[in-house]
Amino acid sequence: MPNFDVNVRIGASAVSHPIAQLPLTRRGIGTICQAAGSYHIAAMGTQFFQYVLQPRTALLPPTTGFAPPPAYMRLPSKVKAPSISGNIGEAVAAEWAANYLNLLPHQIVHIKPSPGSGRPRAPDYLMEIGTTLSTLLPAGVMTQWPLNVHAALAAAPQLWPVESKCRESGSTQGFEQALQQLAAFWHQTQAFASGIGYGLVVNFTSLNPQQLTISIILPRNAVALQNRLATTTYAAYMNAFAADAVTTGALHGF
Repeated sequence: MPNFDVNVRIGASAVSHPIAQLPLTRRGIGTICQAAGSYHIAAMGTQFFQYVLQPRTALLPPTTGFAPPPAYMRLPSKVKAPSISGNIGEAVAAEWAANYLNLLPHQIVHIKPSPGSGRPRAPDYLMEIGTTLSTLLPAGVMTQWPLNVHAALAAAPQLWPVESKCRESGSTQGFEQALQQLAAFWHQTQAFASGIGYGLVVNFTSLNPQQLTISIILPRNAVALQNRLATTTYAAYMNAFAADAVTTGALHGF
């Protein structure tokens, strides 16, 4: 059974800590995708096998006597579908939540923008995590973090926004895009102040190296976060989130 390394970190910290490995199988992904993965794609277990466990794509037939213009080249093989890669990321996030956080299917909820909301971006899930991270994470990991991180975990809301990303290799771009999803959620739900600044980014690297990184997003200065929300438009807040020193300075690990 293939076991994937799982690392956890606070925010965008360069320091991560290993926790229990996650077994990921063709059958397990096929089963979890009965309730997880927002795209309706058949045989996700088979897709996971071909995308991750034994990755391969079909070659396209060779051509002779064909010279494309200088700005182009022949596509030698089929490319992986972003919708399937996205579904794999969502499935892995749900599998980790079920295995590590002991969440049941009704506690792992896909969300989308409501009609008339202007179609803001939305994270993949709301998960009923509450304060369980503070009790389930290994003591050896918790002792690496300052007491104000412990306090933030102990004061966590019941529902956490969770955004997953699946990339073939490690990349900061996926993490920054995930932060935008969380920022969009916070801006749209700022009336529920207790949850502002909380979220998870679950980044699954499918090839190089094969691992899962859990980034725990926590507020360090909730008042500063709320003030920034109240004085910034949705588009400006979301698009400039990662570069906004006031916002990132109000979160742990940035």
